[in-house]
Order: sequence, then structure tokens, then C-alpha cells
Amino acid sequence: MPVSPHHPRNTGAVLKIVAIYAFFAALWIFLSDKALDAILPDPDKWATFAIFKGWFFVAITSALLYFLIARFLREANELSAQQLRTLHLLEVIADNLLHNRAAGAYVGMALNEVIGHDDFALFPKEDAEYLIEHHRKLMAERITETREETVRTKLGLRTFLATKGPLYGPDGEVFGTFGISRDITGWRRNELELTRLNRALRLLGDSNASLTHARTESDLVDEVCRLVIDSGGYVMAWIGYPRDDEGKSVETVTHAGSAREYLNEIELSWDENRPSGQGPTGVAIRTRTTQANQDFQSNPAMLPWRVPAAKYGYRSSVSLPLVYEGDLIGVFTIY
Repeated sequence: MPVSPHHPRNTGAVLKIVAIYAFFAALWIFLSDKALDAILPDPDKWATFAIFKGWFFVAITSALLYFLIARFLREANELSAQQLRTLHLLEVIADNLLHNRAAGAYVGMALNEVIGHDDFALFPKEDAEYLIEHHRKLMAERITETREETVRTKLGLRTFLATKGPLYGPDGEVFGTFGISRDITGWRRNELELTRLNRALRLLGDSNASLTHARTESDLVDEVCRLVIDSGGYVMAWIGYPRDDEGKSVETVTHAGSAREYLNEIELSWDENRPSGQGPTGVAIRTRTTQANQDFQSNPAMLPWRVPAAKYGYRSSVSLPLVYEGDLIGVFTIY
């Protein structure tokens, strides 16, 4: 690997050699003339000794330059060898970590299919743009970062703990990036599940306490809805009672979160012949079973409520029938 003279470290070494040479040359000229004047008072003999003095100067400075340049080249070669070892290490990492059998399963490509291609050949367009933009940032700011990255792979949506940073050439310029990633999808899934369970336990404990202290039914349902938001971490909850009117409507008796605005914009029914009665709330009332809606935007039954749900940021919901001594008294819906 060639060593560039324009590298900051190399430039400093060259200047150091020049400075040492200039110092000894000036010192020689000054002291040798003083010594010659003291030894030979006769100016007629100066010419002969001046020739010897010049040759002696050439010999001394040549030896000095040889020593300084040899040391500079030795250090430069050691630096070059170290850079070669570093690049070789990165190549080994790339071959054995980033493109081993497991990594190949993520992108669905072998090593020889990856070489010469960018992230657009490995990931969907949106994910590739996201990764490339981050790589450009690392190169521009010359920083190394460790962060979580979630991308779509051949094995599905995966989350990686990735350490990435810039690669430097022998001239000190950035020419690329390196990256080492660890799949933490399972760990992250377990962490989220543990958080969900802790949240459910906290909500259960707080609800039991409310049941003990509530004085009226109204106080209880109000407190339970509030706890679903505060302790459960959900975004909205409401409790409704089915009515036996012509439209078989569902009357909201309490709510928490952004429910009021949302409920004012939608129609709810438990009539199986109405579109507004085909959602989780209506089915839960008719069947007295828990009904889950995994996604407002993809569930055909949620078409009547799709637009307002997107407006308020609701993605899923669950409706729980409230049954007392065999009789259905209402429905509890959480978003």
C-alpha cells in the first residue's frame, strides 16, 4: 500500500527532517567558521581547510539524512502494514460475519451475488434509502454509531443492533463504511411481551382497587376507563350499553382518552343487518364473546370506521362483553 506524502502524519515527519537538517547545517556553518578562525590565524591557509570542512560537512549531513529518512520510511512501512492488517481484518469480517450463511438467509443472496451491489439490491426501496442515508451521515460526520435498525428481510421484519462507522484510506480520506449487526428481533419481542404483561398486571391491580373503593356503578366505569389509559397505556376506551330502539344503537355511558371526538363522528349499532353493526362492538354484544380487530385499515368489517380511526391514530381495537349473572349489560371497547 503506497504511503502518501500529503497525509498529515507524513507531512509532519518530512517537516521534522527538514528542520533537523537545517538546524545542524546552520550550527555547522557557524561553529566551523569560528573553529577555523581560532585554529588558523593565517587567512592564506583557510582555502585548503575549507575544502576539507566542506567534504566533512557533506559526510556528516549525508549520514544524518540517511538516519532520519531510514527512520521515517521504517515508521511509514509499519503504518502501512498496520493499515493493511486492518483492511484485511475488515475483509475477513465482511466475508465471515456480514455474508456468512445466516446473513445470506436474511437477504436471500450469496456473497458473490452481493459484491458490486448496494443496499437497493438487498432490501426494499424504502429500507435501502433509509440505510444509505445513514451511511452518508456517518461518512460526512466521520463518526461511529451503535443503534437499532429494523428492516424487511427474506425472513420477515427483523431488528438488528448495528455498529457502523467510516472506513479510512491511507491518505486519511473516507472511502466507505463498515458495519457489524446482531439480530435482536427475539430479544426485542420478549421485551415488548414482558412490558405488555407488566402493564396488564398493573391495570388488573389498579382495577381491583377501584372496584373496592367505588361507591356507584358510574364511579366504577369512569375509573376503569381512566385506568385503561393511565395504567394500561392504551390510547382510548369507552363503555356502551345496547339499546332496543329501532336502530339497535349503542349508547356511550363513559369514555377516556380521545373517545368523545371519535365517537361523535361514528355510528355504532348491534344490528346484524346494518354495516355499523358488523364491527367488534356489535358482534360482541350479539355473541357475548370477545372480538378483536387487528388492523382498521385491512379489516373489511372496519370499513365504516376506517377514516375516523386513521384521523385519531387508532390501529386496532378489542371489544369485551360485560356480562353479569348471565345477562349482558354492556360492551367495553379499548383502542
